[in-house]
Amino acid sequence: MVLLGIRSLFTAALLALSVRGKLPDGRAHLNVPPHSPPPLPPGPPPTGPVTHVNGSVLADISTVYYLDIPVDHNDASLGTFSTRYWVNYEYYEPGGPIIFMNMGEVNAEGYTHYITNSTINGMIAQQESGLLIIMEHRFYGESNPFPNLNEDSLWYLTIEQAIQDNVYFARNVKLDVDIRYVPRGALTAFQKVAEPDVFYIHYGSSAVIQTQVDFHEYFTPIRQNMPANCSADVQAVIAYIDEVFMGTNETAMDEIKETFGYDSSYTNYDVAGSLRNNVWAWQSLQPYTQSDGGELTFYEFCDALEVKGGEVSGPEGWGVDYALPAWGAYFSGVSLAKICGDVDLRAECVKGTAEEPADHPVDDAGRAWTWQTCTQFGWGQIGAPEGEPTIVSRLTTVETDVVDYCAYYFPENFPDYGLPRTNETNARYGGWTMQGERMIFGNGNNDTWREASMSAQQTDIPVSTVSQPIFLGNGFHCSEVIARASVDPTVAQIQQQILEIVGGWLGDWDAYSEERRRKRET
Repeated sequence: MVLLGIRSLFTAALLALSVRGKLPDGRAHLNVPPHSPPPLPPGPPPTGPVTHVNGSVLADISTVYYLDIPVDHNDASLGTFSTRYWVNYEYYEPGGPIIFMNMGEVNAEGYTHYITNSTINGMIAQQESGLLIIMEHRFYGESNPFPNLNEDSLWYLTIEQAIQDNVYFARNVKLDVDIRYVPRGALTAFQKVAEPDVFYIHYGSSAVIQTQVDFHEYFTPIRQNMPANCSADVQAVIAYIDEVFMGTNETAMDEIKETFGYDSSYTNYDVAGSLRNNVWAWQSLQPYTQSDGGELTFYEFCDALEVKGGEVSGPEGWGVDYALPAWGAYFSGVSLAKICGDVDLRAECVKGTAEEPADHPVDDAGRAWTWQTCTQFGWGQIGAPEGEPTIVSRLTTVETDVVDYCAYYFPENFPDYGLPRTNETNARYGGWTMQGERMIFGNGNNDTWREASMSAQQTDIPVSTVSQPIFLGNGFHCSEVIARASVDPTVAQIQQQILEIVGGWLGDWDAYSEERRRKRET
């Protein structure tokens, strides 16, 4: 049986609300970047028995299975912890591949879509008579080495430990099939470098393989692809706000704060940084969002700036005189209520709270993901440097959004730890220079993470090859993983290319081809 590895982003980032005054979406306050989990297909997660292709009725697809995995793959004395996984045998026939996915930075319980043909995982399984598995990442959901997410526990949340979890799983899981072959390959881009001899094929959707502390490029795809009039006015408003907030006219500063629903007790950073929330709404979009009646918060925001008296502005926008108060009215009248929920704006929504529980509860994806960004990934979502266009304030900097941010979350280790060790991560795994056999990268031009992927426009290092193809469509984050996203023809084309490539690579593997030949003859 062939093992295939599939993962978006890293195999290594908000579901549970913990004690620190969390917002309804799980963030600590308005200036914390929203989480970017793998997208979900439309509809509720599938549950109930499934019918095999031969007509037999199989177990409930939502059945949870467990495997004990070492807490520390370098120190067996620390014991093991129970890791959750889900399996679907619906398409499996003897000799078919295993399509395995570590779900990454989420509680995996709601992701049984990913073991059905509503995702590319299931499309591959259906085509190749494969078996589907998703596994929960350590320190996410209920797969935790320790009963808390305290800082001394989180030191075991690393790329290296996560990669070894996948390796251990592949070599030790017991399945109701005859595993004749354990071929070679990779689960993720990082795993391909660190453990090249476990999985036969690797496919990374929106895989962010280049880590960097300053990731102002996060906003570049938004600026490039949002409506031109909205982009022009957002840039104009931000430029004006920065000019005032970096000046000395305190009366003008207070006027801007009042425009957006704040008073003078809030810092310039509190106000300017929080305006990113309207821009961050872009990351929730998918090609099918509008046609399927999904939330279009980002476009509602742009309409608030660009529709005046029933008239839509031209591509240059209305200008700062109209856009500034229009944005202020929308932010103070709509955005704050929606984002803050029942959390008091004057207390916790903007600034958060310093309350520290004795033990940070598990199932807090935001906290776990933040630890990974503070230690190994970086990706501070800040304003662009002078000389580059920006749609977020330049008051958001590495100091405010990496140094201070990490110290706020993890005061026992930061700022003493220093900046995230992104150079070490890139040196170890290759970043944009990563090379491997049978690796597929699928990216979206509209994806906010594009500039850290193999399709980044800020570099010409990655080159698509036969053994490492790189595809770029007009999708958003991980769009080609979702079958429904085929409403975009460029996404549909990538999905078809992935199916063809996987089928071809499997056909090239002699042992797999022989097994399939025997099956056809019986």
